[in-house]
Amino acid sequence: MKVTKLNMYMAYDRQAGPGEAAVLVFHHTAKEARYLAWSEEMSDWGCEFVDATATRLDKSFEHLWDCYRGDGLPLLICDPPTCPNCKVWGYKLSADGKSCDGCANLIAP
Repeated sequence: MKVTKLNMYMAYDRQAGPGEAAVLVFHHTAKEARYLAWSEEMSDWGCEFVDATATRLDKSFEHLWDCYRGDGLPLLICDPPTCPNCKVWGYKLSADGKSCDGCANLIAP
């Protein structure tokens, strides 16, 4: 079996959208990430398999690799680090940890 490097994905219910609920998945392909997320978490939300999707995250999300344990095995993270201000995960948190890159410019000094 050919060993391939893991990629990072956001898996979510395509009907509800990623803003409603999403999980972080480290897997080889989007198809495998989708199945892992659906079988371990999303099916409990009432998400049908046909509505589950996984989108590969680009280099602007590199900081999320800190969530990975580094053992080369696929991993599902149901509760990745979330911004305390906007309650969204995925963006890099500011130095003080009170906001993220996505909402930092909206906070008054």
